[in-house]
Amino acid sequence: MGLNEDLVSLFHENRGRFLSGEELAGKLAVSRTTIWNHIRVLKKLGYQFTAHTHVGYKLVAVPDRLLPQEISFRLKTRFLGRIIHWHDEVASTNDIALELAAKGSPEGTAVVAENQSKGRGRFGRNWFSPHGKNLILSLVLRPSFAPGRVSQLGITTAVSAAACLRDLFELPALIKWPNDICIRGKKTGGILTELSAELDRIHHAVVGIGLNLNIEKEEIPTKLRPHCTSVRIETGKKCDRIEVAARLLNELEQRYRCLLREGFSPIIDEWMDLSLTLGRRIEALSEGRKLTGYPTGLDEDGGLLIRLDSGITKKISGGDITILSVAGKN
Repeated sequence: MGLNEDLVSLFHENRGRFLSGEELAGKLAVSRTTIWNHIRVLKKLGYQFTAHTHVGYKLVAVPDRLLPQEISFRLKTRFLGRIIHWHDEVASTNDIALELAAKGSPEGTAVVAENQSKGRGRFGRNWFSPHGKNLILSLVLRPSFAPGRVSQLGITTAVSAAACLRDLFELPALIKWPNDICIRGKKTGGILTELSAELDRIHHAVVGIGLNLNIEKEEIPTKLRPHCTSVRIETGKKCDRIEVAARLLNELEQRYRCLLREGFSPIIDEWMDLSLTLGRRIEALSEGRKLTGYPTGLDEDGGLLIRLDSGITKKISGGDITILSVAGKN
């Protein structure tokens, strides 16, 4: 970590009390002038301090930004998010993460941004997110399994994200296959997985996560309002984006390690409980054909199994689905 991160960690560890410049300088083995200069930098980032002559500084508020030092302080992970690249605005966090992965960045490297100008979802769709309101996060992963199992990464991430929103906000977050996060039938997040691979192995994968957290209804484009929501819209309260980011990383690492160690079956079991898709009549567009029926589960590669009207069970590996019936989970 850099000096700013070390300094913030000290203030967090001593939250509620004053720390003198001399004490801070001694702990970090730098001069008091260096401490003063770095506190000025932190103030520009949005940190708020109370300062008293001969007493020192006390941290009283942190900025509403996805800063690495703030996320790291709440992490319980071994490797996910232990290296975080923060940006105020980028074209795409996935693009940056792919570049970092290609240059050898270790597994778990994260890229976060307050805004992205060319965010994308599946099939190249645009992902709308106003500055500083939501969670935009991409992760470098290096799974040891074959490329045919890559869908497992998106589903594992979706399960982690839904569990995160349920645990933190008691919201009925569910997963629309393959990896949309929905609350009361409206989309509040999505996962995009991209990879570099050969026929038999994955060099690296990047999992991009977008969650609508503090966006207001009026900020959502009119044509999207019937289909999209956010944590703030659903709870009526602003949420702590840093807390969500850290919790999501904690949740995801546990499941990712389980996936590598035990296989996909435990993830499937969780997905079954969190699925918005199961038990509903759907229409699927796959390989240019429309298929209608009822989903019955996932196969070991993450494909959706659908019992068609003809009685035949068909596996869908990709494409879009539309939910035709609305009865079922809330």
